[in-house]
Amino acid sequence: MEKRVAVLFGDVGTVDCIGEPVRHLIAEGLQIEVFLDPKGAGKKHLTRLGISFTEATKIDVSRYALVISGTNGKAQTLWKNASAAALEAGKPVIWCGDFYMSGCEVAVRDLVPTWLTVLDESGSKLALRARPDLDPERVVALGNASYDDIAEYGKNRAAVCVQMRSRLNLPSDARIVYFAASSSNQFDKTEMEATIDALVGSVKHLFPPAYILGSFHPADPEKDELEGMMRDLLDRADIGHTIGERVMSGVPDYVGADAVVVQYSTEGVKSSLLVPTAFVLLPSMREYQRARGGRWPFFPQIAHGAAEAVWHVDAFDSTLERMLEGEPDYYKARQEACVEHFRWLMDGGSAERLKLFLHEEIEAYTK
Repeated sequence: MEKRVAVLFGDVGTVDCIGEPVRHLIAEGLQIEVFLDPKGAGKKHLTRLGISFTEATKIDVSRYALVISGTNGKAQTLWKNASAAALEAGKPVIWCGDFYMSGCEVAVRDLVPTWLTVLDESGSKLALRARPDLDPERVVALGNASYDDIAEYGKNRAAVCVQMRSRLNLPSDARIVYFAASSSNQFDKTEMEATIDALVGSVKHLFPPAYILGSFHPADPEKDELEGMMRDLLDRADIGHTIGERVMSGVPDYVGADAVVVQYSTEGVKSSLLVPTAFVLLPSMREYQRARGGRWPFFPQIAHGAAEAVWHVDAFDSTLERMLEGEPDYYKARQEACVEHFRWLMDGGSAERLKLFLHEEIEAYTK
């Protein structure tokens, strides 16, 4: 029997999700060959992990006993081609989902993997509702390795807040809003611009205005233009800001913020576990979810009260005020919702669970 295993990466999210577990499996001596979709943005991240890879859009599946792939919102060619070829050849395929509704993308809806790993039990329910062709016994909630630092961030958050304000030369009680944009080539660019404009307007209405940290998707071809637009708007409004640059090292900037505003974002799911977070879900983002079989309110964090939703830019004012100036019960309820419904994303054990699962399946299929 063939002993080798093919592991496929594409977007940064796939590397963040299973890169560390795969690195450990390689170090343990398992015969793993790694491939990267040429259109994927995960190249630097694989290199940083010390994982050697070959760029490809398809592979010869006859050489492998098993194909393991991260799920990808953008770089889908290798994922689709290799999965289709393996399944047609009767080879097992494991998809490791890094986000809610991963594996439900339109490009791969006609493919049924042998196994699908998801973030948590909410992720299992969403995937099975969108894809009834999946075997419920083979959709397993294991988490995402990139969430494993969340618990530590929570312990150190007070110190991070102090350090961030010191680095920015801000008063110790200054309020900071962190904004993370999605990619404009995935969603309607005019909605991206409207979101930025509305956010700046709402922050200006606060007294005093909050300081803004802005982060744009590294794979967005309009990244420089959108960063420039946001800087211009903030300069004209006389609002302090840092756009396109990290403030902290070793910890995401959202950890030191008082409120987080995201679009369709993995970062938003992470930040909602620590900081009041609002998802801005305008029409093109809602349509993207519906195309994958998703339904309102799209994110379980919203459904369970762990995060806010902005369905129209006019709602920015009230949402920001609630997140920054809410009553103690508001923050307590949000924290309780996180612990009750998303504890698996906060326990620091995702990488180990994924590694053990993949090791077990590799051993089973390469005996």
